[in-house]
Amino acid sequence: TRPFEPAQMTLLVDAVQTSRSITKNNSAALVRKLKKLVSKNQAKSIDARVHVSGRVKMQNESIFRAVDLIQRAISEKRDVSFGYMRYDVRKRLRDVSPHDGKDRVKTPLHLVYSNENYYLLAYDEQAADHIRSYRVDRMHNILVLGKSDRTHRLDPGFDIVAYERQLLDMYSGRPQAVKLHVAEELVGTMIDLFGAENVECTEAKGVKEAPGSEADRRWASMHVKVAPSAVFFGRVAQFGGDVRIAHPKKVAEDYQAHLRKALAAQQL
Repeated sequence: TRPFEPAQMTLLVDAVQTSRSITKNNSAALVRKLKKLVSKNQAKSIDARVHVSGRVKMQNESIFRAVDLIQRAISEKRDVSFGYMRYDVRKRLRDVSPHDGKDRVKTPLHLVYSNENYYLLAYDEQAADHIRSYRVDRMHNILVLGKSDRTHRLDPGFDIVAYERQLLDMYSGRPQAVKLHVAEELVGTMIDLFGAENVECTEAKGVKEAPGSEADRRWASMHVKVAPSAVFFGRVAQFGGDVRIAHPKKVAEDYQAHLRKALAAQQL
């Protein structure tokens, strides 16, 4: 009559143990509570099965409280104020204050979990699409304020999933349609990366192989909507010549310039 089957509990414990967004201490506390929902023998079995030592975990112990405050502000349509930190060259977190030296005041729009991190999407009239993202574990001194401006709202039809896919890991830029030529063995990888619902795929003809590459491979022509930023260029570059930007010409030229700049810096 227990609420969870052993396999279900194992999945839950694995998710908690391996989540980068939960600190080591919080993970241990959550797992202890979860194991109370199963028998002692099943709890021992879970302990013996899960091995996550050495996994990178978040260091911010206040992440749960931060998420709770932001969720509350979103639900009650209130603004939040907060400080924000970034790492310096000595791997120390330093506060990054606006020019006036005060904490930021923003209207929270959405909380997004991407690449094992929580991000706050907040209204910013100076940002592309009026949205700016912040890593929640870098936020501190979060306070819930008064009611937010009614004009600081997203269109009811705003697709948060599509927005996340297009911006690739929360980096800014205006999304646009991009055509890629992709070697057949990487079609599945690209679908995992961009999402099957966001990819149009047909067979490509006449794609030239790079010198030394396997001959007579099949190629796919993929149309995706992305923000052509350094993040996107890095994703393409990791596959070498097996993923190529075919159109628009301006994006392909920007990608070439990005590669030349990286190569020149590497040769210094």
